[in-house]
Amino acid sequence: MRRLLGVILVLALASLTLVSCSTTQEAPQQGMHPVQPIRPAPAVPPPPPRIYAYSDANLDALGLEETWERGLCDKQSPTVRDAYLLGNYILVETSNLKLYGLNRKSGQPEFVVTLTDPMDVRACEDDDFIYAVTRDVLVAVDKRAFVAYRKPLKFAPASQMIADETNIYMGCYDGKIRAFRKAGEPRYFDWKQTTMGVVSSRPAIGSKLVYAASEDGKVYALSPADGQSKWEFKTLSYVRGDVAFANRTVYVASSDGSVYALRDLPQVSREAQQAWPMPYASGKTIMSGPVVLGGTVYVVNEARECHAIDAATGKGKWILENINKVLSRGELNTYLLRDNRYILAADNESGEVHWMLDLQPRAVTRFLTNPTDDILYLVRDDGSTISVRERRPEVVPKAKELEAAEAAAGL
Repeated sequence: MRRLLGVILVLALASLTLVSCSTTQEAPQQGMHPVQPIRPAPAVPPPPPRIYAYSDANLDALGLEETWERGLCDKQSPTVRDAYLLGNYILVETSNLKLYGLNRKSGQPEFVVTLTDPMDVRACEDDDFIYAVTRDVLVAVDKRAFVAYRKPLKFAPASQMIADETNIYMGCYDGKIRAFRKAGEPRYFDWKQTTMGVVSSRPAIGSKLVYAASEDGKVYALSPADGQSKWEFKTLSYVRGDVAFANRTVYVASSDGSVYALRDLPQVSREAQQAWPMPYASGKTIMSGPVVLGGTVYVVNEARECHAIDAATGKGKWILENINKVLSRGELNTYLLRDNRYILAADNESGEVHWMLDLQPRAVTRFLTNPTDDILYLVRDDGSTISVRERRPEVVPKAKELEAAEAAAGL
């Protein structure tokens, strides 16, 4: 009996040993072939924006409407040399040396002036005159369509001019910022401020100072009375884009790839000059000036990237590629130009592109930047101009008007 129990115990111990060995041999094999996790499906790229040809039906579907279309009615069939917005006018300069001032609301020509030479730089205006420079001659064009006076210049202006109540300001190729006093006889240049580079950037008029940027990389805050420099700000490279002023802030884009926001103050230390904690870096050279629309600063760098920046904080909101320029901004969309052919509607906050409108069927060749409202101004080579805007909601008639209409209809 004892022998039988011993044999049973020996067999039991042997079976346990075999089971443990088989377990230890299988464990490494399971480790060599771990269970593969399920990989997430790749993100589906958003569909490209739908491209629409130009037609009234398509405009209506996109939430746009054409408000007017006007031609120049010039029998000589000129071509457009330049076109841009200036105050309440669309200025169109043609190849036959005529300057047209079209009313922005109606498109009707309000004045036509014949020039002696092509314009050197873009014009500026005040309440009475349009000021232009043709072959180094300053021309004051009365808005009733005649030339009031001419003033020969001894220098070549390099920037678009800008005017306030007393002076005309311009940047010049000789590195100077000049102010021309409008009142008094004889008219003369009241002051000049010397920089170390060409001033091709259009100045901006602040609340109390005039701001100008030079290719020496500096931004100058100047007194409009005598041109005295109140302070200077140095960027890391030259500046060629126009200076922008909005919300008591000066916005400057430098070729160093950054956008700077400077405070509109007469006396300020460098530490307190910048309105943003840090300049906004786009990563590429910027040659054009910033455009400020609805609390957002837009800038396009040489890589054709459009950066939308919060004007108050300097933080980036979104970036879109293959953009030529900023056109206008509505309540929902920012309108941009792509490939000098398509208008993009990008969401103001997210930058999502809702649609692209192909303007080639209408032979549009010039797209004007409108910094004031949502209207798109489109110009053909022959000078005919189209005004397109976001469709306004239908006005609901008042109760009394509706009752009167029903009574008249016998209802």
